[in-house]
Amino acid sequence: MCGSFLPAESDLSRTNGLIDNHRKFLEESHPMWGANQARSLARQRESGALVLRLWRGDQAGAHGLVWSQAASSIPKVHGVWMEPAGPQLLTELLDDLALDRGAPVGAITDVIPGLPEENEFFRSRGYWHRSKVLMRHPTGAVSAAGAYRSQIRPIAVDDLRTIVGVYVRAYSDRPGEFWTWAAADAFEMAEADVMGHIGPDGSWEPPFRPDASFVWVEAGAIFGAILVEERPQGTPYVEDLIVEPAHHRRGIGRALLERALTELTRDGPRPIELAAVQFGAPYRLYTRLGFVEVPHPEGLLDGHWIRGPSPF
Repeated sequence: MCGSFLPAESDLSRTNGLIDNHRKFLEESHPMWGANQARSLARQRESGALVLRLWRGDQAGAHGLVWSQAASSIPKVHGVWMEPAGPQLLTELLDDLALDRGAPVGAITDVIPGLPEENEFFRSRGYWHRSKVLMRHPTGAVSAAGAYRSQIRPIAVDDLRTIVGVYVRAYSDRPGEFWTWAAADAFEMAEADVMGHIGPDGSWEPPFRPDASFVWVEAGAIFGAILVEERPQGTPYVEDLIVEPAHHRRGIGRALLERALTELTRDGPRPIELAAVQFGAPYRLYTRLGFVEVPHPEGLLDGHWIRGPSPF
């Protein structure tokens, strides 16, 4: 072991300084999503879903932080910050974490500040990468077939509480995926994401687009939802398309997306964006409907490295 891991509380001055530097880096380098990433790490730590550990490297002055899943027997890292940054220190940090936890790191986010060599670094250590990419439909035009099924209706404020449950089940049904929430934290995380679309007075909060967001209802139960917002540059963005796991492969997701695209293009063609994990079923759906991968304006979207052979 080159260095050592300590509870974050053992040196609050050092820990808080590193957290602040990490937050500033995210906000300055990734203005579109950096602040949200920093808040998400803080919120998950407060809820107990993530454990924050302070690392002291063997090299003089080397320190770091690791946010990892609390409930996972195999280390899954949601955030890393090192000072100074570099592949040599990251090697030491991950080796120390494996020794500390008694198992190699199973998954790690690929947002490693200051490590442009990360592709070579992780692949040489037996990891494969699952990328999250930005996709754009250049016109938003789709076939109207299925877009106006009777099961689809506009979203209402009162639907959000129900959608939280759908959200939890939809994301927790992906055991092989890196971001699957710990059971104890799933509801709180989903609630923060979904309920944030309404303000203290119960009205919709911008940039949410209730006019282009819909739910799928059968026998009074919500089985799916599409949530759309407007980006600062004026481009509609599909924030979430979720379907109850028991009702996958029925065309619900496609019908919801078609309906949203139809509403968004009533005044004429316009580009519409969303983010997708490459090669999964949602990615294939988006491709069939005319979405194509485009460069992200910040050059990077979150993804993750997973230890083991790639299933693709």
